[in-house]
Formats: sequence, structure tokens, C-alpha cells
Amino acid sequence: MSTAGKTDGGVDAFVYSVRADTRAWCPALVSDTLTVLVPLICAVLTSAAREPLAGAGLVLLTLGIAGGQVIALAYDGRSLGVRMFGLRIVERSSGCPSGRLLVADLVGRRLRVLDIRHGRDPISSAVALYRFPERAAAQHPPARATNTVVLLDSGQRLPFARALVVGRNPTTDARGEQRFSWPDLSRTLSKTHARLEWDGESVWVTDLGSANGTAMEVGVERASLDPFVPTRMPADAVLWLGDRSLTIAGSRRDRRGASDAADDGDEAARGVHHA
Repeated sequence: MSTAGKTDGGVDAFVYSVRADTRAWCPALVSDTLTVLVPLICAVLTSAAREPLAGAGLVLLTLGIAGGQVIALAYDGRSLGVRMFGLRIVERSSGCPSGRLLVADLVGRRLRVLDIRHGRDPISSAVALYRFPERAAAQHPPARATNTVVLLDSGQRLPFARALVVGRNPTTDARGEQRFSWPDLSRTLSKTHARLEWDGESVWVTDLGSANGTAMEVGVERASLDPFVPTRMPADAVLWLGDRSLTIAGSRRDRRGASDAADDGDEAARGVHHA
């Protein structure tokens, strides 16, 4: 079994990460090359025009830019061009930047280019703080015969059996996942915002790299979720997707809302009766 991408604790550092394709890393490479090449050409032209001091200054500027690019790539995995296109370059066995071994890893083809705009950043703190889907699935096997229901802020009840992807116009490549297109005129909801998974006991929420984030409110506490990290949703929590919210049907909040609606209906009925 391959250990590529495994940390010392046996956790896959690349879970939910997305490898960058040629259309992403080629422009980043061109951008980094031009960042160094343009001042170098200017230095050559300036020297040719008999401006040695200006040419020397441009050469020093070029060396400074090139050195900064290499240091940023070695210790952060993100040079200027790589950062502009939302990528990170890491060592494939650890999921971390190469550091002083950058040249050796580059020659040995031990680097991996990841698209962190559409996938999880492998060096995020989530590696140490959360359980990943494989472990969660092993401890909480899905119960397909049992459904759960979430209650949207519009009052609509939405049942699902295993997994539900929510957004303005969500897409999913996984089989068995339901999709729900949630109208949102404020556009704080992303096209593919979050995934809700039911394991027979709890609902697990994963933010799918949304623009405005996903937050969970329990009592007076409200915390933002890390993208691409499954987090268990307590029964009485409120889940915020941008400015839209939902709860788990059957929670105390849901029962309290149903009770208030019933009381309003009784009062209306009494008013009609007395009239």
C-alpha cells in the first residue's frame, strides 16, 4: 500500500485536495518566468544603451525577485504566479513545502501541484484537528434505509437518505448524492455550497469551498467551518450557508417553531369563532 501523502499519524494529507491541470499551472509558470525575465531584459537593454549603473540596478532587482520567488516556493509552496492562480506546490510524500530540498525534489519529480481554489489546502490546520471521511465512514456506517429531514429557513422540509449537495445550482460527481437548487436572490449562496451527509445517527456538513463560507451556530456560539472538512452537526444547531440557514427537523428548535405555528393557528381559529 502506498504511503504517499501520509503523515506520521497515518492521515492522508491530500484528502479532498484537487490536482491542478495544465490550464492552471502553465499560466502560473509563464507568470513567474516573466516576473524574472522582464527586468533582466530591461537590464540588458539599459547596459547596451551605456547606462551601466541603471543596468546594474536592474540586475540586482532581477536577482532579488528570483531569490524571493525561490524562497516563497520552497517554504510556502506559493511563488507570485502560483499564488495568482490559486495553486500550491508541495512535496508528494508529506503534503508540505519542500524547504531546503526544493531543488532535489524538483529534479527527482517529487512535487505535486494542487488547485486550492477548488480543493482543500493540504497544509491547512484541518489535518490535525478533524477526522477525515474514511475514518468517519468507518465509525459511522451509512444507514441507507433511514432518512433524515432538514428544515430550510423558508419553511420547506427536505428529506434525504444519504448525501445532499446544496447550492444555487449544485453539481456532484458522486453516485447516490442528491442535489438541491436553493434560490437565493442575495447570491450569498455559492453554486455548489455544501454537502450534508446522514450516517444514521448524525448529519455531517462539509463546506465545498464556498465564497461566503459555512458556519454552525449552537446556542450563542457561532463558528465557521474549514472548507472540505466534514464536521458533525449537533441536533439543535443552526447551519448558515451564506445568509441562508437550515436546521435538523425534529430538533428542539424545530419543535418550538411548530408549536408556535400551532398556537398562532389556534389563536386565529378562536378569533374566527368569537367573530
